[in-house]
Amino acid sequence: MTIGEARNIQVRRRINILPQEVESLAAELNAQNLEKVEYHIRQIQLRVDEDADKAQRDATLAKANQLIADLKKGKNFASLALAFSKGPKALEGGDWGWMRLEEMPTIFADQIGNNGKGAIIGPFRSGVGYHILKIDDVKGLESVAVTEVKARHILIKPSIILSDEGAKAQLNQMIAQIKSGQKTFAELAELNSADPGSAVKGGDLGWQTSDLYVPEFKDKVDTLPEGQISEPFKTVHGWHIVEVEDRRQADRTDAAMQNRAYRILLNRKFNEEAQAWLQELRAGAYVEQVGNLDDNS
Repeated sequence: MTIGEARNIQVRRRINILPQEVESLAAELNAQNLEKVEYHIRQIQLRVDEDADKAQRDATLAKANQLIADLKKGKNFASLALAFSKGPKALEGGDWGWMRLEEMPTIFADQIGNNGKGAIIGPFRSGVGYHILKIDDVKGLESVAVTEVKARHILIKPSIILSDEGAKAQLNQMIAQIKSGQKTFAELAELNSADPGSAVKGGDLGWQTSDLYVPEFKDKVDTLPEGQISEPFKTVHGWHIVEVEDRRQADRTDAAMQNRAYRILLNRKFNEEAQAWLQELRAGAYVEQVGNLDDNS
């Protein structure tokens, strides 16, 4: 085991993986994954004649942006397509049905990127005018979703003059002040928190996945209802109170693909460098023969 660990350390020192290599392989892996993916696409096309002047082009673009705003407010895409689209599928509510990337018009495929179900894309320009796409649904797309938590906390660190009970009592007093409206959570964090990075932001820890926190803190943010302040609890850093402000699902598919690409490159280069390292060791080894091998004396 010791020899194996020594070999791993020596070989890893010889490995250099460039960010460009990771990005290139990740893009290759992503392209392979997308080959089997099917998208249910809808389109709104606003036509602009080739000889249209700037005022006409600007007016059409403004209309396209207004349609985007309406869609983001929840307006029905099919109804808007029926009313405004000049595209070939306008009478079907802009519905192009299910297609793989290679089956789409190139101008559609170029815009899909890493967008998923429900994405509204555009407006973008082509030779016939402006286009708006919606991905109604996706089949066969591998995605990695994680839950992110937006939390804030106040940290009090015990010391020679402040016992655990004293730190806990201070936090309980702050909870009472917040609940009575005397002080806000942010004000108390700025004044009292021993975590300088978050204290200046009113205790705000930003959007994070809970696995970045120490176990006791992770348990609290995983189980605490939104808008509720925890009871004081202790971690290796000290005593805390925490409030979960919001939760959301975040797409980490790109990050997962980059990690996969990095691991593939590491394994490839490790095997190559391990062989080179062994050859160098053998070439540099010095063996001295003492005595005559045939001498049995």
